[in-house]
Amino acid sequence: MIIHEGSNFGAILPLLVMLGAFVLFLGASAFFVIGQFRRGAKLLGVTAGVISMYILMVGVVSLLRPQTIVNVGDSYCSDLWCIGIERVASTRGENETTYKLDVRIFSDANRVKTSAQGVSLYLSDERGRRFPLIADPAVIPIDIILDPREIVRTSLTFITPPDVHQLFLSGDGLRPFWTKLFLASDWSLWQKPALLRVF
Repeated sequence: MIIHEGSNFGAILPLLVMLGAFVLFLGASAFFVIGQFRRGAKLLGVTAGVISMYILMVGVVSLLRPQTIVNVGDSYCSDLWCIGIERVASTRGENETTYKLDVRIFSDANRVKTSAQGVSLYLSDERGRRFPLIADPAVIPIDIILDPREIVRTSLTFITPPDVHQLFLSGDGLRPFWTKLFLASDWSLWQKPALLRVF
């Protein structure tokens, strides 16, 4: 199963709201130019109200929407770049455990190239501790540029303390600020980030 970060409608809606707010702002400016200040001020108030109500709606939906948890064997797509954990192997030592995740990364695009450049992956446990990806020059890097519909298999290595009870794969990356205004998206305001379950 492939799970997407949000719907296309959720990404288009803020553009429609901003376009509507811009039209209202132009109308308010026109009233100011012709000297009808009271009407202009009212229209500016309506513009601010529309923007505020939309941001409030995004925030409320984010707080009510459950966190996305992706199981081993399923895949998760952030925009056009997708990843799925296929197999997890662990090696226990005296003071640490090494986890090797066999993953599949692929492109959900039909025409353009995509990649995870700028993204840093990490494991997190039930206490919120983060464990960074260990560089391994012997495997294909996750930020490889993918052609449309291309699939690549690689592995990720992490080291954790032996006392973890739950592990999840997640990542940080540079996203444009306006993606916080997407409705019902894993990148929305106050939305908990999507996690890929390791165990």
